Amino acid sequence: MSGAHTAIIAAEKRRKARLQLQAEEAIKRDSAEDLEKWEFKIVRSATRWFHQPEGLAAVLEEESWAGWELLEILDDQCLRFKRLKTAGQTVKFLPPGYDPYRTQLGSSQDPLAAHMALSILGLIAFLSFAKYLLGSSSISGGNQDISMFAIAVTSLFLMFGFVAKRWRG
Repeated sequence: MSGAHTAIIAAEKRRKARLQLQAEEAIKRDSAEDLEKWEFKIVRSATRWFHQPEGLAAVLEEESWAGWELLEILDDQCLRFKRLKTAGQTVKFLPPGYDPYRTQLGSSQDPLAAHMALSILGLIAFLSFAKYLLGSSSISGGNQDISMFAIAVTSLFLMFGFVAKRWRG
């Protein structure tokens, strides 16, 4: 791993730690009376969805269905909401599949990274398969051709299995 990659990873870890600290400090600022009367949640997005006005508006509308009010925008990936504790008992007609206590919007970081890695693996598999079909002269020997073909087919099966699993939920 190059120094640039290490620096990027370290910066991302510092950013996540800063966000976690901000969220914890925001909760500590709430008085005991607020904690008895209100419930709070933080909604996160793996992408910068909240930076886009239409994305932020869509999330605010969806959260309002269950009585959540925007308390603060921590950054482009993190929003803090509050609602009266009694609102949870009165909200009965939510759209099917809507979770009023969701804390993650879209994919989390881990599935997103796995999806990107599998996409790259799929591209490599496709290129290997194409190279096998075209009979590239740079690979000498039949055993190497068969192993390249096996790697390509296995990679494609893994990628399609992952995609099928995600579509099924």
